[in-house]
Parts: sequence; C-alpha cells; structure tokens
Amino acid sequence: MKNPAQLTPWLTGKHVNRQSQSGPSILFISGGSALTSFCHTLTKSTQNSVHLITTFDSGGSTAELRKHFNIPAIGDIRSRLITLANDSLPEIRHLANLLNYRFPHQAKPQNLKIELEHILTGEHILTQKLPLGLLNFIQHTLQSFFERKPANFKLNGASIGNLCLVGCYFSHDKNLDSCIEVFSELLDIKGKILPVLDDDYHLVAELESGSKICGQHLITGKEVNPIASPVKNLFLTQDLLFHTPQQPKTSQKVIDQIMQADLICYPPGSFYTSVIANLLVSGVAEAIHENPCPKVFLPNTTADPEQLGMNLTDMLSQLNQLGKCTKLKILLDEKDSSYPFSTQVDSLNCGSEIIKLDLISPHSQPFYDTKKVVDALLNLIPDIKAK
Repeated sequence: MKNPAQLTPWLTGKHVNRQSQSGPSILFISGGSALTSFCHTLTKSTQNSVHLITTFDSGGSTAELRKHFNIPAIGDIRSRLITLANDSLPEIRHLANLLNYRFPHQAKPQNLKIELEHILTGEHILTQKLPLGLLNFIQHTLQSFFERKPANFKLNGASIGNLCLVGCYFSHDKNLDSCIEVFSELLDIKGKILPVLDDDYHLVAELESGSKICGQHLITGKEVNPIASPVKNLFLTQDLLFHTPQQPKTSQKVIDQIMQADLICYPPGSFYTSVIANLLVSGVAEAIHENPCPKVFLPNTTADPEQLGMNLTDMLSQLNQLGKCTKLKILLDEKDSSYPFSTQVDSLNCGSEIIKLDLISPHSQPFYDTKKVVDALLNLIPDIKAK
C-alpha cells in the first residue's frame, strides 16, 4: 500500500507535521466511548495526549469481524481516531463522517451490496466530497477487506471505518500499529493512539457467585442484562472453551510511551473492561509503576454496571493491586453528592491523596465539565504548574 501522503495530495500545505505537535504528554488508560466529548476539549490544551486502548471488545459488529478473522478488536480504536481528528479541515470532516457510518441493521443483503458498490464507485453521498486520492485509498482498503471477506459475513450494522481498518490491517501484514499510523496521518489526529495488545484475546470475569462470563460485551451490561454478582477476578484468554488464564506482553512501544508520560490518568469509563483490562497485559503496570509522574484516578459520576457493590476504597484497591500504584491522586468533585457510591476511603494505607475541586458545572451535570478536568490535570503536572 502506498504512503498516505502520496495518496492524499490535498493535505499538502494544510497538514500539520505530527512530529512537531506540542503540549504535555497525558496518557489515558482507557477503552470505549467515555472520553469522546473529553477529547475535543483536550486537544485544545495538548496535542500530545496518548491513548492506550483495549482491544478486547466482543460485541456488536466487532463480534462479526473477530469471529471471521480472529483479530484484535478495532472499534474503540476507530472511535478514538475520529474523536482526535483535525476537524478544522473539511476534507477530514468528510472522511470522519464516512468512517463513522454504519450500514443499516435491518437492511436486506441485496440493498447492502448496492450501497457498498456506491461507496466503491464514489457514488455514495458520503464519498462524493472526498478528494480523489483519499477516495482511492478508502476504496483500496475496502477492496482489501472484501477480498478476504467470507461469503457468510454479515454487513448489517458494520462500520465502514472498521472495515477500512481491517483491510488496512491485512495490507500491513497484520501490524495494527502501522495501520493506526496510516489513519492517524490521514485524519491528522491531535495525539497518539496505542493498542494495548495486537493479538486476539478475550476478557473473562469471575463473579463472586462462582460463575464465569467470557466476552467484554457480556460484562459491561450494555448489550445484555447487567451482571448480578460483583466481579471477583478478571483475566485474559485465547481459549474460549476452557477459559485458560493468560498474560500476554505488550509492545516495547507501549512501554516506552508509558515511561515518557508527564501524567497518567485512569479516566471515567467502564471500570473493568475499559480501564482495568489494560493492566492485565504484562508490562503495562510495571511501566506505570516505574514512571515517577503523577497518577490520577477520575471515578465515574454515574452508575457503572461493572462496579456492582463497589465503593471508592474497592476501586482504589483494584488500581493499587493491578496497577502497582501506591500514590494515586484521586480527583473528586467538591460537592461529593454527585457520586453513586461512598467516597469515604477506609483502611487504605497506600499514600493515596484525595483532591476535591469544582469539576462538575451546571451545564455538564451529572458528568464532569471537560474544561475543568483538563485544567485540573494540567495543574498536576509539575512543569506546567510551575509556569
């Protein structure tokens, strides 16, 4: 596959040199969509944020891709790419709209085939405003995907962006980092996106009731009923029959980025499947522990089905145990009543520090005000705070 710069001459003179992006390196241990609105504010303060993304999603159209291709989940990566994209350029906005588009869930196969053909020929409404070089690239990645697509693959609900990423993934010898870099350039993203693992693993939760749940989408409580018993243990497996626990190792690139971060943040989101899941991969927690920068935890302000029966002490215990963090800074809104759990920390002798600030505004409640949170994080970075 050609270099994206060769395929997209429309970027010449407009494209920001990603190597010269400025601002502190705030690394987010994250996963799903909880940071979507937050990232728009973040890019105004720093273009060097780093997003460590889980690759264990097993629901929706991602399940269809993983079932047929045995690949890591790429849906959350696509979502974060679009969230960090340089939407000041109309061409990138058009590209983002296309990558975000999903085929209708209830459409008939023949109608989906016709719509796909319109995308491949450039007749689709979402492709008509794309520059020719960029359209050719999208067509190339889709063609790469459909050359490998089995006959029984269902397009219903499939994201065009996911299909393009999978096509690019195979065109780059199944190297997810290279694939992400291509789309990072095309979208001129303001930050860096790292998959925590470039391999086909699934999450397994052991519940206090003694039962096991295999599959991220069965744990979150978003596609099925919420878990009825608290999570006792979480691990990774490739063995979907016997659920044998495994601990694969992350890449040196991930370790290096963690070690270079100016601040590491455990943000709001699905506690186990988006945050804790990253810590199950060997090398991640060790690198976090070795980096002397501030480590910050921002608890959810609304109920998370995964945190059944948990209070703040329980959450910190999990982060301290798996993340090897003994000096966490916990950011809480000063009103306290905003949280669906007790914020009292009992019998936790680990040196954690609770910092109460005005983090929820009238227009953002019950969620955090993204500007207030970004300012709070920046103020916790020593070099920034000293200025």
